[in-house]
Amino acid sequence: MLKALKLPFCFKYTVVSNPIHPQKELNEAIVSLLTEDDIDYIYIDGKQPKWYERQIKKSLQGRGISVRKLKTVRDESHPAIRLADALANVVRLYHDSPTRAAKQLYERLRSKMKRNRPH
Repeated sequence: MLKALKLPFCFKYTVVSNPIHPQKELNEAIVSLLTEDDIDYIYIDGKQPKWYERQIKKSLQGRGISVRKLKTVRDESHPAIRLADALANVVRLYHDSPTRAAKQLYERLRSKMKRNRPH
């Protein structure tokens, strides 16, 4: 993970606590996170359920983004998905049960992150 910090990237995340309607929350999170106009591709983890992919496509269409830009990939074949999984795990651990190691990693990631506040 520490070597990955030297790579040129940034990431966004949002925290949703105990969503009553996960599909609705996912849609709102996607809309709030996708603020760029020059999106080439959006990769999602292939392990996600089909409703997840359909919801993302619906959200993309609502923003006028071609659903052809959405690609489902397996983390074994795509290093960016592995990095995204690792970042998500650090953020989740920091917010759910912050250990000393999680806090240290989270602090190191601060320069790379853009956090959206829950709505």
